[in-house]
Amino acid sequence: MQKTPLQLLLITLIIGLASLAVASDVKKVILIETMPVPAVIEHSRWFQVQLKELGYEQNKNLKLTILKANGDRQLAEKLLNAELAAGNPDLVVTIATLASQTAAKLLKDTDIPIMFFMVSDPVGSGLVKQINAPTGTNITGKVYTVNRNAKIEMLFQLVSQIVVHRPIRFGIIHSTYPSSVGDIRELKMIAKRRGDITFVPYEIEYKKVPAGLPAMIEGTKKESVLSCL
Repeated sequence: MQKTPLQLLLITLIIGLASLAVASDVKKVILIETMPVPAVIEHSRWFQVQLKELGYEQNKNLKLTILKANGDRQLAEKLLNAELAAGNPDLVVTIATLASQTAAKLLKDTDIPIMFFMVSDPVGSGLVKQINAPTGTNITGKVYTVNRNAKIEMLFQLVSQIVVHRPIRFGIIHSTYPSSVGDIRELKMIAKRRGDITFVPYEIEYKKVPAGLPAMIEGTKKESVLSCL
C-alpha cells in the first residue's frame, strides 16, 4: 500500500524518536486539538488511524494523550504544562494554529519534536521562517490551505459577467483568530500586486469555541448586513 505524505512524515519522526527513548519501547505522544470543530476532529481521527496503520497501539507500544484546548489559549498552555510536568513526551502533535503556537512557545528551548498540521499560515503564525525549507528547529508540519491566487481566480469566476473599469471590491468577513488574520493579510498583498481586485475586511472578535460560536455567528450576520448597505 502506498503511504501518504502524513504517514511518511510520521515514519521519519517516530523512527527518530528511538534515540530519545532507548530505555522504553513505549513512545509517549501528546496530541493537542485546538477546538472541537469537524475539521479538527477529522484530522485527529485520521492521525490516530495512521498511527495504528504504522503499527502503534495504545497501551502496547504507544501512550497517546489527547488534549482538548477548546479554542482557549490559556487552557492549552495549562493542559500541556501539566503533561510536561509528568515527563517529557517523545513527540507533540498539534492540530490547527492555536495549539501549534502553544506547543512552540512551551517547547521552544527543548529538543522535543513538534509536528503541526491544519495550519494555513505557519510563517505568519511564527512557527517556521520559510515554507518548503529546513526549519533548523524542532518544528515541522504540513501547510493546510487553498492557494490564495486560486481563491482569487474563483472569485473572478463568480463575477465574470460583470464588466467594470475599476478594481472589483469584495467584502471579506474574518475573525481575529491568527490564521484568519494571516489569510486576509496575504490576500490583500496579492490584491495590491494585481491591481484588479480590492478586499474590504470586516473583522469580528475571536471567542473561545464552542461557547463563543453563537456570538461569532451573530457577529458574522451583522457584518454581512453592514457590508450590503
